[in-house]
Amino acid sequence: GGGYFPSPRWQNVVHRISEKDPLPDALVDLVDTIGEATGETTAVGTASGAFVIFLCVRESRQPLRYFAEVGTRVPIHASSAGRAILAQMTPDERQRIYRKIMFEEYSGTTPMRVEQVEAALQAAVERGYHQSDSEYIADLAGVSFPIALGTRRLSIVVAGPTSRCLERRPETARIMAAAIRQAGFSTPVR
Repeated sequence: GGGYFPSPRWQNVVHRISEKDPLPDALVDLVDTIGEATGETTAVGTASGAFVIFLCVRESRQPLRYFAEVGTRVPIHASSAGRAILAQMTPDERQRIYRKIMFEEYSGTTPMRVEQVEAALQAAVERGYHQSDSEYIADLAGVSFPIALGTRRLSIVVAGPTSRCLERRPETARIMAAAIRQAGFSTPVR
């Protein structure tokens, strides 16, 4: 559908970046802890232009699952992982990102205007976490939190099929928030 496929070459670039500025072991352990507790695919991502790139992934063992790997890219505006990163930016920084977004309609729930993305960010403040419902990938629901790591803006996401994950988003968020607090990371949902 005109999208991008993360080739092995792209994955090698991500690995080289990770080697220069690796994620702390505690964050990698957190991905494993949350993945084990939720049973769903869990990842840490960072912004790259109008996209989020996954730096660490723990894939679910469920037969029907969200397939992601290191180097997977998702649109920053059409994913809970992306909005958890956008939430850490100033309004001016977000405006610069918005100018780069093509606002392609991936599904009927894809935010197609800046105002919709901003409304989703505000709803996350009120809810306490970021969430998604098939905005980029059909039948995929996600929950994300921002992770402040020095000057790095990261997000941690749990995603899986809507049949299992859509109604469980509040429960997934509680599991994630408790694990994040226990691991000592800050989650600035603002």
